[in-house]
Amino acid sequence: MEQMIFPPTIRDVAIVTTCSNLAWCGVLGPGEVAGYMQRLCRLSDIKLALTLIESRVQLDDYLTCLAYHGRN
Repeated sequence: MEQMIFPPTIRDVAIVTTCSNLAWCGVLGPGEVAGYMQRLCRLSDIKLALTLIESRVQLDDYLTCLAYHGRN
């Protein structure tokens, strides 16, 4: 039996946040967000949580690069 990590409303927020993070750092283009959201809806809670964390790491890396290049 799959462990539930996210209640349904929080799961929706996790999906939107993941897509937003990936769109911000340019991994997802405007035409790819809806399709990726559908893919995330089919993931287990554990895989969704890992994807959310990875999207945040990518966004942090992107923002760090922007800050570094903005100073130079």
